[in-house]
Amino acid sequence: MLEETRQRESKAFDQVTSQGQRTLDFMQDLIRKQNDLALQREKEIREDMKQLAASEAGVAALEQKLQDQAHPVNAQADILSRREQSYFLDHPPKSQSINKLR
Repeated sequence: MLEETRQRESKAFDQVTSQGQRTLDFMQDLIRKQNDLALQREKEIREDMKQLAASEAGVAALEQKLQDQAHPVNAQADILSRREQSYFLDHPPKSQSINKLR
């Protein structure tokens, strides 16, 4: 009778241990799969960010090109004529004239 009880307890213990091990294996597998999915999603996000950065750089380059075409640089526009230069040399701004008088 004592031996039978021990066998039943041993069998029950083995079943509980086996069930616990299966649950543990299941949870570890689930965590592993979630981790793999998270790593895959992170990789996809990084690729999306690279594509977005490249796209934004292309847009910025096109905007700059459009701006350059809309406002072409005129090398002569930045140069004052001799007559204009002499006028500004002969007639300094009023703030400078007032300081000379003091």
